[in-house]
Amino acid sequence: MACVLLGGGIEMEMMDMGVEQIKPMPSEWSPPYAALIVIMWVVMIVAMMPPTTAPTVLLVTAIAWDRHANSNLVPAAAMQFALGYVLVWWRFSLAATLLQ
Repeated sequence: MACVLLGGGIEMEMMDMGVEQIKPMPSEWSPPYAALIVIMWVVMIVAMMPPTTAPTVLLVTAIAWDRHANSNLVPAAAMQFALGYVLVWWRFSLAATLLQ
């Protein structure tokens, strides 16, 4: 460990922060690394978007209750909307990865 001389003649040992152990980002992307980045984007979207999507899915469900005579189709309508929402954000994840 190296020592540092502070004002007033006080000598203090410097701590090793382990900076040498930090690995830099790979310079070239491999397919597994790109897949990992896409997964990171998808997980982030799945974690952050449901709170903002829930009111809209509930609204779609309420509209489906009014429009469909068969109540068995209501969950399917809500799931179709939610799936479309997820697909749009998955495409965004892919585009963000390509831009990154």
